[in-house]
Amino acid sequence: MTRTGTTAGTPTTVLVVGASGFIGSHVVRGLAQHPGVRVVASSRTAPTEPLPATVEHRTADLCDEASLRAALEGVDVVVHAVSYVGRDAGTSRAVNVDGTRALMEAASARGVGRVVYVSTTSVYGSGPHRDVAEDDVPAHPESVASTDRLAAERLVLDAHGTVVRPNLVYGAGDRWFVPALAQVTAGLGATIAGASARISLASVEQVAAVVAAAALGKGLAGRVLHAVAPEATPVRVVLDALTAHLGVPGPSRDLTEDEARAVLDPQRVSDHQLALLARDHAYDGSQAWAAVDAAGTAGDAHREAFALTDVHVAWYRAALGSA
Repeated sequence: MTRTGTTAGTPTTVLVVGASGFIGSHVVRGLAQHPGVRVVASSRTAPTEPLPATVEHRTADLCDEASLRAALEGVDVVVHAVSYVGRDAGTSRAVNVDGTRALMEAASARGVGRVVYVSTTSVYGSGPHRDVAEDDVPAHPESVASTDRLAAERLVLDAHGTVVRPNLVYGAGDRWFVPALAQVTAGLGATIAGASARISLASVEQVAAVVAAAALGKGLAGRVLHAVAPEATPVRVVLDALTAHLGVPGPSRDLTEDEARAVLDPQRVSDHQLALLARDHAYDGSQAWAAVDAAGTAGDAHREAFALTDVHVAWYRAALGSA
C-alpha cells in the first residue's frame, strides 16, 4: 500500500465494504457527517435502505476480485466490515480468510493507504477476561468463525492496517445480542451466576465512532483497538433494562453456568454465547477513545456504559414483537 493521504483540499475517500450490515451501515452514516470525507458504500446487492445523499454506492463481493478492483478505484481508505459468523467451515474460510486476502491484494494493487478491519473480541476465547487491554491475553478462538477472523486480522496487520475489536454491540439493527439475551432469559426464566458478570458493551454508534477514528486518525497503522464503552456493565443492569423498556419477563431463579448449559439447546446457544453471560468479559477501551478524541469522530456517540435510546427501544420492540 503506497498512498497514505490525499492532496490538501481534496476529500479523503473511504470505501466501506459491508455497508448494508449492522455495523457497516452505521459507519457509513457516521463518516458521511465528517467534512472532508467522501464515502463510498459497497455491498453485494443494491441497498434496500436510502443512503445519505452524499454517499455513492458500488456493488462488490469479497469473493469476486474483479468487483473489488472496480469498487476500490480512487479510494484512500477501506473499512472492511464483512464477516461470516456461522458454523459452516467452508463459508467461513471463503468469506473471512479468502475474502479478506482478496480485498487486501486489491487494495495493495490500487495503492490504498489504509485498511480497517472490524473483527471481534471473540478471538480471545471464552474467558473470563477482566479489564483486558489489547492483546494482554493470547488469542484463543473457540469457533470456526473466530479462528478465521483471527487469520483475517493477521492479513490486515501484516499490511499495516488497523483492527477494531468490538465485544457485544447493541442498537438499531442488532439481531444477535439483545434478541438472543431476551430469548435465553425468557426461556430459562432465570439469571446465570447471579447476573453479576461484567461485560463490555458498546452501542453501534460508539463502534462506528471508533471505526471512523481508525479510518481517519493518525498513528494507528498496525494497531488493534477495543471498540467498547469506557466502563463494563453487569449483566443484571442489561436484564433490568430489557424488563423495563421491552417487557421481557424478569427471571425468577438463578442457575449456575453448568445448570443453564444442561437446559439450553446447544444448537441454538453455543458454549461461547453462554459464557458471555456467565463470566466476566471486560475489555479496556481507553486506546480507542483516545483515538476518537484525537480524530474528532465521536459525533452523537455518547460514552455511557449502557444506555438504550428511544431509537434503540423502538427497534427492539419491533424485533421482539413487544408492545
